[in-house]
Amino acid sequence: MGDSKKYVEALMEYLTNSEVIIIEGSRAIVKAIGLTQKKVEESEVALMEKGLAQTILLIQTGMRTAIK
Repeated sequence: MGDSKKYVEALMEYLTNSEVIIIEGSRAIVKAIGLTQKKVEESEVALMEKGLAQTILLIQTGMRTAIK
């Protein structure tokens, strides 16, 4: 029973660390291309308003899959 708990804790830590890497990487890319985080968020909203929310989710999922 203790091994299951340790496994779940290790998995949660791994997933959390992966998310941090994705967020930090995204911010570094935004900075490197000279955009502000606000501009990126506005762009995401504009894409969602155009019905492209699914595309954004697919891109984010692809990033997570590539890292994990």
